[in-house]
Amino acid sequence: DGTGVSNIVTGFQEDKICPDDMVFDKQGNFYFTDFQGSALKPTGKVFRASSDYKQIELVADLLALPNGISLAPGERRLWIGEFGRNALLELNLNPDGKSLMFGLGALWVYRFTGDYGPDSNAVDAEGNIYQVIYPQGKVVIFNKTAIPVAEVLIPDQDRGKYMSTTNLAFQPGTDTAFLTAGGTAGAYIYKFKGLAKGLPMFSHQSEE
Repeated sequence: DGTGVSNIVTGFQEDKICPDDMVFDKQGNFYFTDFQGSALKPTGKVFRASSDYKQIELVADLLALPNGISLAPGERRLWIGEFGRNALLELNLNPDGKSLMFGLGALWVYRFTGDYGPDSNAVDAEGNIYQVIYPQGKVVIFNKTAIPVAEVLIPDQDRGKYMSTTNLAFQPGTDTAFLTAGGTAGAYIYKFKGLAKGLPMFSHQSEE
């Protein structure tokens, strides 16, 4: 009913942030992207908020409009769709989940082509990465080592319809994925079969 709302994050060290996508780990901490910066002035960041919302910690900075964010199985790797560099970024985490591994912390593992670039993404239980590309009407699928293995194309993609593909999510416990897309005729939700089942969501974990 609109009551009981509270602010979790309003800024970081007196700087304004622009939260975009987020993903929870198994403990209820969540990571989110700060959609700011550009390729020439990379000021975007990735943050981790503790499950009690009392600590907001910087995971990575100097990014160009970081957008989509997903955790790999095992939760030692983050996949970032870096919109401003048209790239897929791999962030390798230390066991604390808050700092990056020395030497292998941040790796730009794939560069996309065409206008604009990667929006939201998702990861399945086998570690495959599903990167939505805006506004190209498609999803590029990578295996767990970031090698592209498949594409999902929106119907009439070759005619330029419904090219505004933005968000993707799996139905919990299944290999069914849902993709949002828009165009001159309106907005739609499409579904397709993934290469494996989606990872369990934090909200769908069974209580022990």
